[in-house]
Amino acid sequence: MNSVLIVAEKPSVAKAIVKALAIKYGLKFKRKKGKTKYNAIFTTSLATINQNKDQTESESAKENYKTVIAIKCETREQPFVLTSPKDQIIVTSVIGHIYNFDYPPPYDKESDWSLTDPEELLTKEPIEKPINEQLVEQLVELGEQVNLLSIATDFDGHGESIGWQIARTCRRKNQNLMISRMRFTATNVGAIINAFENQTTLDKGWIDQIDTLRRQDLKMGASVTRLLTVGIQKRIKSRRLISYGPCQTAVLWLIANKYEEKSSFLPKKYWKYQAIFLTESNLDKKKENNKEWTFNWKGEEFYDEKSFNEHMMARFRQVDDHIITEGKIKECQTALETFSRPTPLDTDTLESECSRLFQVSPKTISDIAEQLYNHGYITYPRTESSWYHEKDFSSLIEKFLDVKTFRNFAQDCLMNGNPSDPKQGRYTKDHEPIRPVKAATLEEIQATIPGSSFQKYLATRIYDYVVRRFLATVHRDATLQVVKLTLEVKDLMFTWEGQTIQDAGYLQHYPYKRIRTEAPPTVEEGQTIPIRIQKIQGWIYPPTLWSESELIKEMARLGIGTDATRSTHINTVLEREYVRYSGSGRKLVPTSLGYRLYKTLTSTAEELILPEIRSRVEKLTMHIRTREKSIAEVEDIVTEITRKAIQNIKSQDNEVFSDLIIGIQEMEKDPTFLGYCRECQSPLNIKKTAQGGRWLQCENEDCGKTYPLPQKGDLEILPDTCRICGGFPFLVGDGTKSWIFCPKCWMDLKDGKEPYFCSKCTETTCPYSASHRQSDFIPRGKFGTCPSCNKGEVIFQFHGTMTKVSCSNPDCNAEWNKTPNIRRGTTIRLSDECRLCGLKTILVKRAKKSPYNMCIFCDRFCFECEFRCFD
Repeated sequence: MNSVLIVAEKPSVAKAIVKALAIKYGLKFKRKKGKTKYNAIFTTSLATINQNKDQTESESAKENYKTVIAIKCETREQPFVLTSPKDQIIVTSVIGHIYNFDYPPPYDKESDWSLTDPEELLTKEPIEKPINEQLVEQLVELGEQVNLLSIATDFDGHGESIGWQIARTCRRKNQNLMISRMRFTATNVGAIINAFENQTTLDKGWIDQIDTLRRQDLKMGASVTRLLTVGIQKRIKSRRLISYGPCQTAVLWLIANKYEEKSSFLPKKYWKYQAIFLTESNLDKKKENNKEWTFNWKGEEFYDEKSFNEHMMARFRQVDDHIITEGKIKECQTALETFSRPTPLDTDTLESECSRLFQVSPKTISDIAEQLYNHGYITYPRTESSWYHEKDFSSLIEKFLDVKTFRNFAQDCLMNGNPSDPKQGRYTKDHEPIRPVKAATLEEIQATIPGSSFQKYLATRIYDYVVRRFLATVHRDATLQVVKLTLEVKDLMFTWEGQTIQDAGYLQHYPYKRIRTEAPPTVEEGQTIPIRIQKIQGWIYPPTLWSESELIKEMARLGIGTDATRSTHINTVLEREYVRYSGSGRKLVPTSLGYRLYKTLTSTAEELILPEIRSRVEKLTMHIRTREKSIAEVEDIVTEITRKAIQNIKSQDNEVFSDLIIGIQEMEKDPTFLGYCRECQSPLNIKKTAQGGRWLQCENEDCGKTYPLPQKGDLEILPDTCRICGGFPFLVGDGTKSWIFCPKCWMDLKDGKEPYFCSKCTETTCPYSASHRQSDFIPRGKFGTCPSCNKGEVIFQFHGTMTKVSCSNPDCNAEWNKTPNIRRGTTIRLSDECRLCGLKTILVKRAKKSPYNMCIFCDRFCFECEFRCFD
């Protein structure tokens, strides 16, 4: 009797494999519970093929004998065949890696870190520890029962590493077990069956590369994390973990360095000319619907207004913002230019573009794209390839003719596009680009993808983007008519450039790319036209902060992380509270702790944080796959880098830990700080599920105490602590419908099933209790030191829909009345400091409108400010 065990990387992929085998061969699988909650076992035999209630047992058995399932394997000359009714196929799954690297006692993470020297960890060899003992037992038992093991993990480096773990586990009691590899980039029936019938082998070089990187990340991460954490805990009473990861700190360096560059930048004024051509004869009075064209000066800007005025006086005999004169069209160039179709979609482009378009994190995009892959809608969403393996996509395009949303685009592709000549980008040997696998309505996507209503909505947006991007690559290029005009006024040269669409091509169906068009003025070369010369004042602005989408592209350029891990690294520095979002956009800035860590490591141990070093390490491990370097060579280099950095930190430990302690103390004053665990006094973090659930959890792994949170409504931490438990209360809601609660009192003091809200509390010294709630303004944060008296603090307060900003000093009582009131669907929160006055700005979020930042002390919107802090 022959039998095959197929092990997938995820339960959802295991189900897709079962479905594909059932459709292709007519098999009927039985599902039974595995040793773990999520990893069920699906079994079938050839005896189940074509079973029909109307057939007699002998007819069914006779039919079954005619079926042969042949599996080609690279390691066998002859196919592995299933022919007997007793031959079996078993399908199960794991959930990612089944072993993690750790140190043996007394060096493991559960031991007392203060008893070992972090530098000593670099000399110890990590061991593998099972993540789930029951899952390991399940694989060992199943491995005993079969002849062939088919690894069906994801088609990437980590999938290869996981596959090798599965193979070693299943072989533990069956050394004769044959190992083969299923490679597929989509979970539709065709892709799975092709991978099942044509199996390859595991790539040992790829496995060595990934496992070496995982071991070195543990050595670097564990040794530096323990050095920093123990150093802090020896000096102050704190359970905060100063976590270090080589990729995450490289990301921190990029964010903090850009923030530092922007913060130290001083905007610079400049003056220049601008020429306006109006078609009306009365040039100094604008008329309704009077079209004007702006010509830009080709000269260099003046950084001194006096010099510019002298320059203007010498040419026009006056200094004015509106000088009427004439100019001559020196040159008129017209050309047709091609606006190319987009290249096929890779992971970095998917995450960065969708993050920018839909204003969510790249990690969220990655997670939902994987759900679309698991349910068979798109190909594997982790790939560096932008080169299609297939030559003709006509049959796939035809499937979208039945979906109303994509019908016109698909029809135009077939009639006027290039289904057999798609746009191509970068070629890699393994993966194919991300593209749709099957046509589906957006309603079908929403009904299939699990999660909250927002996650379902986001899944439809991502699927729409993937489909339209694919169709754009097999459509045709757009054609633009570009016009360039050169204008001479006195001895000054000006240019105007505009474009119009001659052939929209793919753009007529692709809303994710907009082309700005402007028709040129009707002028001829050599023609003299009336002109208004304007004196323009501008600013040289500071560089903008990184957004997540821009950071993904920069990480890819520098070689930090892989296409599968870059979004995770950004998410990690956010979770560790080294980085946060700033202002109304999703710009990234370091927290006080993150910035101190950046400064400390950059000055004492730059090997641990510079992106170039991380990029070098990752390139070294790539040489292991190609056998240009041995594992030992790479590990020796990385170990020496880490040892040198640790020694540098030790030699300057007082300065290092003094800076980090200041960062921790400043973090605790930050309005985003969530307070401490009531059990062990470690900081609290908000945790979230994929379905949108949330709760507070102690970041101390040995404690892990959790506190419930309401599942709906905006959450805002309030500045004053609860007088009963010492915790920080939360404001829930948008102001018009809001309430306050303390996570500990909410549950501990509840009356029966009714939670205990601050509105029930009778503690008269608490500003959030019932005795104050009805009449007094409630504090929501502090702007900073009062600019009037320089003694009190400016407090932000609210009462119902009313807001109030005033000084806490009773001898001052200064008030500012420029804060907008809270309306339905509007939230107002404190944001980052204003570069001009040093006090905090406010962030106003409005329903169905763009958010904005403003400084009520400078009386200006931040988008008007020359510092552009929130670009």
